Amino acid sequence: MPREIKKHEQIIRAIQSVDIISELVEKLPNGEFRNELDMDIILFGRSYRGKNVGPYARLLEFIPGEVIIRERTWESGIFYILVKGTLQASITDTDRLIVLGEVKEGNSFGEMALLAGTMRGATISVVGTDPAYVLELARPALRLLRKLPKFGTAIDRNYRSYGASLILNELKDFAGNSLDPEMLKRLDDASRFAIYEKDRVLFREGDPVNRVFFIRNGWIQRVSGADFNPRAAGLMTHSDDPVGLDFLGAGSCLGLEAVDSPGKWQYTATVCGRAEVYEIAIARLRGALQVQPRPHNADTTNSLTSMR
Repeated sequence: MPREIKKHEQIIRAIQSVDIISELVEKLPNGEFRNELDMDIILFGRSYRGKNVGPYARLLEFIPGEVIIRERTWESGIFYILVKGTLQASITDTDRLIVLGEVKEGNSFGEMALLAGTMRGATISVVGTDPAYVLELARPALRLLRKLPKFGTAIDRNYRSYGASLILNELKDFAGNSLDPEMLKRLDDASRFAIYEKDRVLFREGDPVNRVFFIRNGWIQRVSGADFNPRAAGLMTHSDDPVGLDFLGAGSCLGLEAVDSPGKWQYTATVCGRAEVYEIAIARLRGALQVQPRPHNADTTNSLTSMR
């Protein structure tokens, strides 16, 4: 079991030493803390309308050999930042330990499971002969810390990179594992991981298909045969005009039909709520798949290209 360090001075010094969250305890010229309210809630807790709010952070000391996060568990309500020490990330594959690498001091870890709602992807443990000092942060702290420019930028960058890696693996599975690492690297360079908010139009009916969209999370609404206003979609089902309307969720792919030959979108696609989407330039994808063997599944192709 880790030892909790409760001295306020030590906790503040630990945060000051971590660049991505040091702004939390930054002082103004008059000596006051710039983010005093958020700092108090996260580190020490406050009473609000008769209820205690926070604290959402603990400074913990782990001894060598201790496990901080265990893979394939659903304990995703907390994440961590390594203050000092040496941590190793690993996974177990058929009883064989595979070391993925080390967590560097000042880096966060465990937040991807919290953000994506997934199981822990790796085991994080203390290696070496010295203890590790780690900040443990509860889910509510994430919202407050994202106000800090450095932390907000870092967490968004890490999440986009994580999402891109997941979808590249899904693309590899789709191609029957026939895409070699070099080809995946080329596809990664030609693609991006994007997060879209409600009512964002990804493309319109009649536009040329120049990208393939893999839906990681969320829902996409497709409409064909009408001038589309996303806010009026609910009225279309009661219209006498010939309109096609359906929805696609996580795991769906848009645009693969244009890999074999150029084409135009046969529908307008609009985001419902919030969606995470991985986009690949179709010219690059076409070039990659032309030199790689790929399976052809008529049922899959039909489901991706036809309106239900």
